[in-house]
Amino acid sequence: FWDSLFVYHDFVICGNFPPGCVADFRYEIQEPLTVSFLNLSQGGESYFWDFGDGHHSNEENPVHTYQDEGYYNICLTLMSNDSSCYSKYCQAVTLSDDTLGCQANFAYFPVGDSNNPIHGSLTVQFLDMSLGNPSLWFWQFGDGTGASDPNPIHTFGGPGIYQVCLTIQSADSSCTSIFCQDVIVQNDSATCVAQFTHHPADPAHGDLSLQFIDLSYGNPAHWLWDFGDGHSSTEQNPMHTYAAEGNYYVCLTISSPACQSVWCEEITVGSEIDCFNYFTWQTVDNTAVFSGVHSSDMEAFYFWEFGDGVSGSGQTVTHTYSGPGIYYVSLLSFDDGNTCSAQSSQMVVIGDTIAYNQVYGQVFEGDFPLEQGVVMIFSIDTSLNYNPFIDVTLIDSSGVYVFPYVPSGEFVIYALNTTYNQYLPTYYGDVINWEDAEVVVLGQPNNPYDIHLVSAVTTSIGGNGVINGQISDEVVRGSGFLDKINMLLYNESKESLGFANVTSDGDFNLDNLAYGVYYLYPELSGVSAEFIRVELTSEQPTAQVNMTFSGGSITGIENQNELVFAGEIYPNPVTDILKINIEALEMSDVGLKIIGTDGRVYRASNLILNGSTETIQINVSDLPKGMFILQITDHNQVFLNKKFIR
Repeated sequence: FWDSLFVYHDFVICGNFPPGCVADFRYEIQEPLTVSFLNLSQGGESYFWDFGDGHHSNEENPVHTYQDEGYYNICLTLMSNDSSCYSKYCQAVTLSDDTLGCQANFAYFPVGDSNNPIHGSLTVQFLDMSLGNPSLWFWQFGDGTGASDPNPIHTFGGPGIYQVCLTIQSADSSCTSIFCQDVIVQNDSATCVAQFTHHPADPAHGDLSLQFIDLSYGNPAHWLWDFGDGHSSTEQNPMHTYAAEGNYYVCLTISSPACQSVWCEEITVGSEIDCFNYFTWQTVDNTAVFSGVHSSDMEAFYFWEFGDGVSGSGQTVTHTYSGPGIYYVSLLSFDDGNTCSAQSSQMVVIGDTIAYNQVYGQVFEGDFPLEQGVVMIFSIDTSLNYNPFIDVTLIDSSGVYVFPYVPSGEFVIYALNTTYNQYLPTYYGDVINWEDAEVVVLGQPNNPYDIHLVSAVTTSIGGNGVINGQISDEVVRGSGFLDKINMLLYNESKESLGFANVTSDGDFNLDNLAYGVYYLYPELSGVSAEFIRVELTSEQPTAQVNMTFSGGSITGIENQNELVFAGEIYPNPVTDILKINIEALEMSDVGLKIIGTDGRVYRASNLILNGSTETIQINVSDLPKGMFILQITDHNQVFLNKKFIR
């Protein structure tokens, strides 16, 4: 049988209730994938439901059956018949075949004390993050002890991996749920950090074989690999053949008499993955010697970011850090023939101290804690070779977030709600753009880092206008950052109206907009962008906006005003003459720049286009060998940003 699941929210009404209409609803999960919606709106006579799966309804209290499990954002739009009032309200619903009235879940992080101030403590704080308002909790810590507090603190007898289980129950015993996960416990005396990289094995072993390379810090005596497909190995550098393409969660556990450490990451297995790089390093005191490996047989260019604001180039480089710590090092490599451009990153331990930082805080909507939301932490990275450290965590029902393992450096923290109300994604410092955010310097954290979400200055009056579009990613195999972008929406006075999340495919959509002038701004920490102007009219109620994410910038222009269109640049790589086909709908004066990876402008000029299709030829024979960006602008807006290899 299936228990019904009702979702309720506590609320307080302060002051006078404004005139008009207010959309609101609750939902009940009647069967695993069938949801009934209860309309609790005030005012209005016209209803439009968006179930988040491409289906809609105009019923007052609809019932909808989903085809697949997943996370859906349901929105109810309410309007009066005379269009005098408009309101929109959204809630997120998670559905699965085992959806029950409650669901156990928890998070954990190590805590220190006066004798043990750094992370890696044997003492662990557990946080209940269960759904369904449980009244009873039973914890089993995997060491023969337990607790009945909702958020216990427990000290383990020694380092290791413990399976911790939380069982919850409702007051009337109508709902019980259990959740277990492995908890990694290690102490201050630990002298190792597990880490690894991987690349396709010799082609003779097939497209589904990967070579794993141990990059762990310290002197481990034992290795245990979990390849995420039910197979394992105890070799230090094993090769493994998967049965099918896909994504797998691989974990390496290392141990010695003095320490134990675990590192896990998601990998992709597929026949198209034949371009890669990785690097190894050796350290003496605060100096590291890095050696890069590129998959191509051709001569390659290596560009390094050492994680402390310093960069370098060369296959083997030596870098001296200002002090011990854990640094996020990135390598970009590409070959002379431009057949392969690859990037990889590792956390590198410098000195004899292994000390991760713990970052935590609370997120608020107005005077109340945010109940549903996500928090992200980004390292400061404004280089062309954009590849910051990033971690993502959910908040609990009290608005609390925790990042237990963060390297030293400079960071910004970014919070957003998942109910899509009037509150905007906000950085620590209570601002909506990363350039204005308060930088968090880790090494000596100053917790808590509380965030108060910024409210939209105004709202857009409902209408039939729609702005949608896509952000394309120029990085080979994708950068993985597209779904971290939020598309901010402003009115003609550049007052904030709302936002839309960008999907992992780069798509975004803003609907129910009144006719008028709007500005879009793609927000991603460390990435430069510009406002994109869009005008919606009764004759043209829909605008398609295309943007490009390239290196450390997002550029684009709405297609309804585009007068110049550019094709691909060729040949690439190029020896002397670089060509590009450009179509101009009318005579135009465009700007051309060639920019190096160090930000240096090697060439800047203007071109007069005659209002037809032309092939532009650019002599680049005088440029040094390396990677460059060809940038072309029209009326000060970038419409082409393409990398090429000389």
